[in-house]
This record gives sequence, C-alpha cells and structure tokens, in this order.
Amino acid sequence: RQEVRQVAAVLLRKKISRHWSKLSTETHVNIKAGLLASLHSEPFGLARLASCNVVASIARFEVPAGTWPELMNYLFQCTQSAAAEHREVALVVFNSLTDTIGENLRPHFPALAHIFGVALADPESPKVRQAAFRAVGSMLPW
Repeated sequence: RQEVRQVAAVLLRKKISRHWSKLSTETHVNIKAGLLASLHSEPFGLARLASCNVVASIARFEVPAGTWPELMNYLFQCTQSAAAEHREVALVVFNSLTDTIGENLRPHFPALAHIFGVALADPESPKVRQAAFRAVGSMLPW
C-alpha cells in the first residue's frame, strides 16, 4: 500500500499547518519521531519524498522555536549514510527547508556547503547528485 502512504503524507502536509498549534506537546513529539523513522525506513521513494515535505512543514514551527534540535542532527547523519536513499532524503529536506526556515539554516551554511559538494560528486547515485544540485540552487538566495 505504498500509494496510500504517499497520499497520506501529501494530505498531512496540506493539513498539518492549520492544526499543529492545537496538538499537545506529546503529540508533537510522537509525530516528529514517527516522521524521522519513516524517512529512514520507507522503502517506496515517492512516499519517502512526500514525507520530506511534511518534515519541512513541521520544521517551520518547530525549528525556530528550538523544539526540534534532533532534526538537524538526523539530517547530518543521513548525509553520511551508506544508503543512497538516506543521503537523498537529507538533501531533499534541506532543499525544502529553505522554503520554510531558510534563515535558521544560516549557522549551518559551512557544513551544508561541504555536504553539498560531496553529494554533487556522489559516485553511486544520480538521485543524490540531482537532490544536491536542487539543494544548492535553493540555497543561492540566502
């Protein structure tokens, strides 16, 4: 039921902004943990990429408030993964984050520049290279 997971992530992204402030802190913690787990374990690429957009939507609220410090750590770890899917996920999320919390990424620009440079030359995956190219392009205005 991979298509169902993809559609569920798309619907969640569309609705989460309106309802996020109404949810309890415990629910926030559970959703954020579940999303990161799904990014890591989702075998279906389109569902995984749809989840990346949900992460970026939630990050709009959580990162500036300082309530999701594990997100950046998780993304940096993914960029070092042996699995190309994990590296791609991190780059897709970084790309999406520029639309929602670009200013909050400024302290990470030196590390991101290095990560993007390595990913642009990824010897294994054209998808990683493409995601890196898009992420670099989204960072240029900043």
